[in-house]
Formats: sequence, C-alpha cells, structure tokens
Amino acid sequence: PVAAAPATPLASVRLNGPLTLRTGPNAAPHQLQSVAFTYAGGGRLTLENAACDHVGALVDVMGRVGIPVACGRTSIEIDATGLRPGDLRAFDIMTAPYPGLATDVQPPVCVLLTQASGTSRVHEAVFEDRIEWLSELRKLGARIDIEDAHHAIIHGPARLHGAEASISDLRAGASLILAALAADGPSLIHGAHHVHRGYEHI
Repeated sequence: PVAAAPATPLASVRLNGPLTLRTGPNAAPHQLQSVAFTYAGGGRLTLENAACDHVGALVDVMGRVGIPVACGRTSIEIDATGLRPGDLRAFDIMTAPYPGLATDVQPPVCVLLTQASGTSRVHEAVFEDRIEWLSELRKLGARIDIEDAHHAIIHGPARLHGAEASISDLRAGASLILAALAADGPSLIHGAHHVHRGYEHI
C-alpha cells in the first residue's frame, strides 16, 4: 500500500513497502531517444521498436536534408553510406506541438544542419530559452548567428573540432555529445548529469 504523507515544503511521499510490481502493456518507444540514436549511428542503421509515426516531422526533415529513411511498421532504417561531403542540403525548421517538429528535437536537428550545404533558419516557436545552447555548439566550430530568443541562422557545412563546452539541459546536452562525436579531436563536455536523466549508459 502507498500512503501519501501530509504536504510539506519538500513535497514528500511516504511509501510503506514492500510493493509488488506488475508488468503492463509495452510502453511506446520514446521518440527523442530514437532521434538521438538515429544521429549517433550514422552509416547504415536500423532502429527496432521505433515507429516512424512517432517522429513523422523529423523523418520529413531528414528526407528534405538528404538522408535516406525507410519506415517499417515498428522500425526505422537509415542508410547514409552513399552520402558524400556536400550532399546534405540546408533546410529551414520551425518547432511546433505534436505532430509538428518537437522543440526537444530541435537541438539534434541543429547539429545535423551544421553539416548541410547552405543557410538554414531555425525558428523556435515553443519556448524562449531553447536556442541559447547554440552558443555552446559554436565552441565546437559551428557557424551560427543567434538573432534573438526564437531565431537562429546556421551556415554549413562547418568543420567541427573538439572543444570544452557545458551542458545546460537534457536534450541540448545529448546534442552537444553528438556534435563532439562528429568533431575532430577530443572534447570535454561539462554537466553530464543532465544527460543521465534521460539516456541510459551514455
């Protein structure tokens, strides 16, 4: 049985165990983890138990940028082995509530756009503080103009290099790690505890 404690300044909950936990219906795979693993994989990659229906706006962006994506009923297949430097195309993005491009997907998409040829415009239409992290991405060599709290311009392709940067939140942190994986040389990323909240064994 679970007994709720009286309200306190710390909003505590008192548990009287032991508890018997039961399995239930399978949870839908988290779309944002699918995004991170998609970008981290590179080359040829198959994500199992990841439905394209959950990340339709992202799949559309990847196709327009030039990354081949094939959708199965419960899988996403990407084959970027045939891509050459300069093949990725710039594309303008705007975040929106589901089923639009999620604001949490904006950071990894921005990393992708640093490698696209041309100028991409980013419109963060959901929150005011979600593009501040781009100043950290610039430390790795990304060429980005931050116009205001909602708009940025990404010039690509940029040759990313190792650097020291700081993580301010979960999604931006995972994206900085992705950028560091694509960069030449070692990077030191501070604030890893933010990323540990949402990604296992990273």
